[in-house]
Amino acid sequence: MTPAGPRRWWVLSALCLTLFMTVLDNTVVNVAIPSIVEQLGATTADVQWMVNAYTVAVGSLAVAAGGIGDRVGYRAMWLAGLALFAGFSVLAVTAGEPVQLIVARAGMGVGGACVVPATLAVLTRVFSERDRPRAIGIWTAVAAGGQALGPLLGGALLARFPWQAVFALNIPIAVLCLVFARAWVPEFRGPGGRPDVAGALLSAAAMVGIGWAVIAAPGRGWTAPEVPASLVLGAALLAAFVRQEKRAREPMLDMALFRVPAFRLSVVTSLLAAFGLAGSIFLLTQHLQFDFGYSPLDAGVRTLPMAAGLLVCGSLVSARVGARLGAARGITAGMTLAAAGLAAIALVPLSAGYPALAPGLLAAGCGLGIAGPLVANALLGSVPPEQTGAASGTQGMLHETGASLGVAVLGAVSAALFTARLPGDLEAGSLAEALARARSGGQAEHARSAFAGAISAAQLTGAGLVLLCGAVAWFLPRTEPAVAAGQTTNTGGQQ
Repeated sequence: MTPAGPRRWWVLSALCLTLFMTVLDNTVVNVAIPSIVEQLGATTADVQWMVNAYTVAVGSLAVAAGGIGDRVGYRAMWLAGLALFAGFSVLAVTAGEPVQLIVARAGMGVGGACVVPATLAVLTRVFSERDRPRAIGIWTAVAAGGQALGPLLGGALLARFPWQAVFALNIPIAVLCLVFARAWVPEFRGPGGRPDVAGALLSAAAMVGIGWAVIAAPGRGWTAPEVPASLVLGAALLAAFVRQEKRAREPMLDMALFRVPAFRLSVVTSLLAAFGLAGSIFLLTQHLQFDFGYSPLDAGVRTLPMAAGLLVCGSLVSARVGARLGAARGITAGMTLAAAGLAAIALVPLSAGYPALAPGLLAAGCGLGIAGPLVANALLGSVPPEQTGAASGTQGMLHETGASLGVAVLGAVSAALFTARLPGDLEAGSLAEALARARSGGQAEHARSAFAGAISAAQLTGAGLVLLCGAVAWFLPRTEPAVAAGQTTNTGGQQ
């Protein structure tokens, strides 16, 4: 029986708390890295995989987990993900060496890959078509808020507790949500059938290859032999996955969906949005720390206008904009506002100080808050209800892949522009290295100016990609095929 009345909002609270936990783990670990390095003796390579093992696992397994959820049940995948997350969080808390912590982070990523598509799939079944946009808006705002608040919460915890606290926090949250889900949430699933094991393995392997290359490229260089080799291998496995899904009797992800304009355009929109926004936010944190001189925690505090815009507009404004303008125009309006905010941030001169940045941060957050839920709703509304899990997993994979690409590519653009702006006798790969080589105050100022200019130019590139995302969204069909055909996606399912 589908939860009704106030109970469905309690279910949404549990879904959002679960999502907040998994998204938070994407960023909160960054604050704890110095303490982890000191206590565990981690190398630079260890640190890289402590941060990225989680992202790679979520991105590579999200589609497979969503497809399996369509067959075994969304609540079952939610519960499995929570159990994995709690168990590997215990391993992280008790880790005594870097390898143990890397394994724990990867295991938590497996749990996250189960949780993220399952929570969105349960949401689509619990809420009616009328209330779903608002619920997805809250879900999306929580996801964005978790990313924005990660450094702040991590810094607050580490001010009082050792680094293990950032992982110990997961345990009571996961247990609480697991108990609630088991007691109060019914099971929902598609028509069942045999799991597409070959498709699941191929999709996971393909995304591991692509994800590893994207994450390793900034440190190793895009021309290092192993980076393009991993990309080629990932692309070949992705092609094999597509071929498998076309031939499978019961595919994990029906390739025919890509012939549906609403689904295809929603996929492109999701990828472009994650690419541009993650890269821009990555550059923003550097801008605040290196150009404006804030500490990591102070820089996190100063991104609060963006977080506030995301939370308020995602939960309260997005659904109203969608109802008034429609998904296509609403996404375009939101992305245009976000692009304008990001461009304003890039163009503010350092002499103007933080107060001149705040309006751009707020505009970017409001635009993202408006557009994000509408993108998710457009993607889910374009698929039949029995494939909600696979579609949710596809969105999760696109977000992780796009975000990783955005950070890698815009970071590389910024680094290349910085190097090009330096004089030959000050050539360096980073601002710290350039400052160490500077032999006068004038050279040091030249290095700082080159870095600020490179960051601003790369941020403008990110703003342009966000604007392109809004332009693509304009061509979304005005009615979703599933709804037009009478295939409602509001309630129902098997218990």
